[in-house]
Amino acid sequence: MELTGIYSELYSKLKIFINNSIIYSMETLTITNPFTILSKREREVLNLILQGAKVKDISASLGLKSNTISTFKKNILSKVRVTNNIELYKLALQYKIV
Repeated sequence: MELTGIYSELYSKLKIFINNSIIYSMETLTITNPFTILSKREREVLNLILQGAKVKDISASLGLKSNTISTFKKNILSKVRVTNNIELYKLALQYKIV
């Protein structure tokens, strides 16, 4: 497909914009500490997870249901973009959380 005139110029500028946006986004994501977006309660649960506490122990400690703690844990893992406790611990080490 060949673009001519103003459409060609618009396409070129849009392509540059998209490429620059992607580069900027990637740079921002690598610099930003993902733990800063966690709520106060999520950080509390995170600290207990990083100390090795299990969901049942955390729920007893905080006086919340196990399902609630499981939801907090799921949200924490999602927000910091990891899939398990080992990855979470490694990321926490990287950002000097532990």
